[in-house]
Amino acid sequence: MVEITYNGKGSYTDYGLILNYFKPQPPAPNIIKIDIPFTNGNLDFSTIGSMGEVTYQKRKIEVEFHVPKLDREALSVIYSEVLEWLLSPGEQQLIYSNDFANYYLAKLEAAPSLDDFKELGTLKLEFMAQPFKYKIDMFGDDIWDDFCFLTDYTAYTNQFVINGTTTLQIGNAGMNVTLIITSTANMTLVFEDKTYNLVVGDNNLYGLRLKKGINNLVLNGTGTITIKFREQFL
Repeated sequence: MVEITYNGKGSYTDYGLILNYFKPQPPAPNIIKIDIPFTNGNLDFSTIGSMGEVTYQKRKIEVEFHVPKLDREALSVIYSEVLEWLLSPGEQQLIYSNDFANYYLAKLEAAPSLDDFKELGTLKLEFMAQPFKYKIDMFGDDIWDDFCFLTDYTAYTNQFVINGTTTLQIGNAGMNVTLIITSTANMTLVFEDKTYNLVVGDNNLYGLRLKKGINNLVLNGTGTITIKFREQFL
């Protein structure tokens, strides 16, 4: 049965709710335009502070359930249980079973109406979510059950032995993403003609953003590195 999973529980599995629709709306890009006196038009500063990347606002996700026919007392009990399930603190993982390889980080904006719950037999929800959806598996997990042959890149491991100058080809099927590299030794890394110094331990390379497609990372040193990142999609 098609359902959503939120806050660790399934809409049908745990509450018997029948999903009518799941509609993620596209996120709107952040547009920053400034009018300059005595000039024609305006200037677009939307990507000035984000290294040329477009940033996005949160997205709306509309969900509707059909509520099974129950007596009013049973409906009131389920309504209370559903509220406890949905009105959790902070953003939670929201997974649509027809897209089970990914999740949204979302929070319910308002509680569903008890009247609609009882009289109309429907339960309408409106979530606000982060603009991207996130792949459940981290890079290198390579779980074949959720592998998409149209978009995904095969990666049997996220750990690599470096001996001298070594070029790694790292595939990213999603949006530009920051990665963490854990190294057992001091090394250097070259990406797009820029050199980064790796130290022993975790290296948060915020200036290095993996692009969509194959990325060539050239490492120089002797040791082992582990690459960590989670793909993100619109």
